[in-house]
Amino acid sequence: MTEETPQRPRKRRFIISEEAMSDDIRLSMQKLRDFRQLIFSITPWVWMTPTLIALNVLIFIVMIVSGTHILQPSAGDLLRWGANHGPSTFQQEPWRLFTSMFIHVGVIHLAINMYALWAIGRFVERLVGNFGFLVLYLVSGLLGSLISVSWKIDVLSAGASGAIFGVFGALMGFAFLRRDTIPPEILQNLKNNGIFFVGINLFLGFSFPMIDMAAHIGGLIAGVFCGVVLSQPLTPDIVHKRWTRNLILGLLGSSILIIGYKIAPKKGVKSYAFMRQVEITDQEMSKVMGKAERAISTQPLEFLKDTRTYVKMLKQKVLPRWQKLEKMAKQLPASDPPERLRFRIKAFKKYVGLRRQYISLLTIMYGRATPKPQMDTLMRQKARLNKQINEIVQQLNDNLHQEMNKQKRSQSPEEFVDWLKKEKKDKLGKQKEGKTTSPTKAPQQPATSRPTSAPTTRP
Repeated sequence: MTEETPQRPRKRRFIISEEAMSDDIRLSMQKLRDFRQLIFSITPWVWMTPTLIALNVLIFIVMIVSGTHILQPSAGDLLRWGANHGPSTFQQEPWRLFTSMFIHVGVIHLAINMYALWAIGRFVERLVGNFGFLVLYLVSGLLGSLISVSWKIDVLSAGASGAIFGVFGALMGFAFLRRDTIPPEILQNLKNNGIFFVGINLFLGFSFPMIDMAAHIGGLIAGVFCGVVLSQPLTPDIVHKRWTRNLILGLLGSSILIIGYKIAPKKGVKSYAFMRQVEITDQEMSKVMGKAERAISTQPLEFLKDTRTYVKMLKQKVLPRWQKLEKMAKQLPASDPPERLRFRIKAFKKYVGLRRQYISLLTIMYGRATPKPQMDTLMRQKARLNKQINEIVQQLNDNLHQEMNKQKRSQSPEEFVDWLKKEKKDKLGKQKEGKTTSPTKAPQQPATSRPTSAPTTRP
């Protein structure tokens, strides 16, 4: 006799027919179906949002393949790929306002931004159309980048979140004007999600100094403006009227961007540019002088062909560069450097003057036959200049160390550790050699136009 296996009780499914629903529920569901059908009819295909996501991901993949760190890209890599940086953006590279929208500080930053764009972008694109979505995305992102770099000029920032905040802002502006055409259930859901998204990002932004709040708020405000301009009654004939709104928004956004770029506060731009030029000149000229000095190091310092070539090189290539920087330093307005840069700018100006004196002294020493007593005097002057240059380099290194200690919270851990290792290695090398840095070589990165803080993200 076989035992019968017990059968599991079947789950009962309760299906409520429309006849059993109340009139209010049926009316609400019908409105939702009609609204869905309407937005699908006026924008049948949503392709701009996936295109923007694919473009961001593709650029990030190319960055990784080229050698950029997948989790913590260095400031130098971000700067080379087009991150937003005030001294560069306001000097000769305004295109960074655009390129920084497609650069991300690590794969986590990219994933968060792209998820937010996918979640909200498709719905907003159906409301404003494919090209309207592109215009509002670009206008919001560009204005967010401009406000970011105007608010804090020495920050290196990157990310699409300024534009994504603009998408949320556009939805708010559109829904405010056309709330009578959007079903209350959808409107309330959008309101709750929008408040949550903006609230959590504002909280994180004020809690962590590395988050670029200026770009977030700027993009959000710009997005509300874009949503108001693009908003139209949701009717089947809206498609033919979108081009006019898109054109108006493009013209208004471009005008605001150009005017904003012209009138944006640029305090400190010339100071950062000056420090950057000093760094570049010091590195380039040290290489040129080092090559020439090696050619004459094995020969007597008389009027040999190599010595004459060395002096000619100093007069034609090296000395004019330092004279140009000295002129640039004199023309630098006293009110331009921010408070935190004034010590560095003062030290950099002195460094440039000493470098120019040092090169001029070399042209005198090796440019003609000099009696031994006079040569001894010149050698003492050279040693004194050498000592003064090294003292300034040490002061700048100490100042940079203090600045980085103050900003440890916002500093990239990887960059900070690398910097500490380099400092320790330099100190050990000096102790081992028992001598100071030669002034004919580049200073140990006294300061750069690149900010000491970590790249600012826009999650």
